[in-house]
Amino acid sequence: MKKSIIKKIAVVAMMSAVALGSLTGCNDPQKSNTSVADTPINLTVVLDVTKNSPAPDLTFIENDIIQLATYGGHLTVIVDDGSSKDNFQQTDIAPPDKGKTPSAQKKEIQSHAAQIGTEIMAMKARTPEKNTISSLYTASNNTVQNGQKNVLVIYDSGIQTTGVGRMTDLRVINDNSEKLINNLKENRNIPNMSAFSEIRWYGIGQVAGEQEEPLPKDVEELKAYYTTLFKEGGCTVADNMFDSRTYSPTPADYDRNSLPEVSTVLVSQIPDPTPGTDDEPTDDPFFYLPEDMIAFQPNMAVLADKAKAEEAVKPIIEKLKRTIGNIVLIGTTATYGNADSAVELSRQRANSIKELLVSAGVEKDRVLVFGAGYNDKALCVTDTDENGNLVEASAKKNRAVWLMSAENKLCQKYLEGKN
Repeated sequence: MKKSIIKKIAVVAMMSAVALGSLTGCNDPQKSNTSVADTPINLTVVLDVTKNSPAPDLTFIENDIIQLATYGGHLTVIVDDGSSKDNFQQTDIAPPDKGKTPSAQKKEIQSHAAQIGTEIMAMKARTPEKNTISSLYTASNNTVQNGQKNVLVIYDSGIQTTGVGRMTDLRVINDNSEKLINNLKENRNIPNMSAFSEIRWYGIGQVAGEQEEPLPKDVEELKAYYTTLFKEGGCTVADNMFDSRTYSPTPADYDRNSLPEVSTVLVSQIPDPTPGTDDEPTDDPFFYLPEDMIAFQPNMAVLADKAKAEEAVKPIIEKLKRTIGNIVLIGTTATYGNADSAVELSRQRANSIKELLVSAGVEKDRVLVFGAGYNDKALCVTDTDENGNLVEASAKKNRAVWLMSAENKLCQKYLEGKN
């Protein structure tokens, strides 16, 4: 076991002893700086441990480890790989022996905490690819039904690359999610999640290795997909299961080379609008023009700085002149006002960009214009907080125009009139 990982486990073990105090009954773990329930728990941990994933951060679940080490229960650790139905480990954790001295009990708790951390960090993927649905199925099938609280913790990107529910292109996860879930229903592969009274998912959409990082809108679609899936499986806490914290990429001393590498999937990208030196023609241009490149006057389709916008689209125009096929412009807006009005405003803004392209020599008939407003989750990020207030840092990403080939899947519903 590598030193940095052992250190984390030792910290957790030390915290467990601090939480218990002297074990004389005078100190209550609930009153310590660490909030730990004073009952046994069944803790199930699902891990994504491949070359494409960061190493799980145990500090996120230190309270769970402390509770399990202090009051006992059951630990199940499952690896999200192609053999998750076999690649898991279960351990009964006994509470400290009340017949021992307080000091001996504290040492026993430290030992249990270290054991729990070691067992979690020792798990590795045995096969390439990830079957997240199968891993969740394994979790539901191996949940201990003994009246104790069942907690499910997931460290996983949520990107499944094999089995029923396989994903290959996150750019269209919004369009495919209903089909994926219906397929799972037909094959009776919806895991029963009703036994879990608490679920926390860390690292949804977080990747490492060769896998490109998904855009926020891809991650939001992954969340929506799994929220629906969990609800279909009887989960009552699915709406609040995703934790926004991310953890650092795999530590330098973590032996990633011993792990299998998962196939990468396509993700949405915000491309560099500079074509570079590649002179090879392509029929699949893809550009994202955010507010800081083509700002519009508030609630209008008039460019705030036309000269700046013309400069921004120059390299795009040069590339378009070397491409074939139709081009689609789709405008998006921040979440504000009437949805229909936002669609029309975004269409007008996209048309303003079309006028720039046409005036620079791009054939008018090649350029098709649509408005998405703020409701297309494949193009828009969530830009409001839990109270419905606009988050400006995210809103500015949605005040944009997307340019892509008519062959791109992102625009198919617009071309087919289904938007």
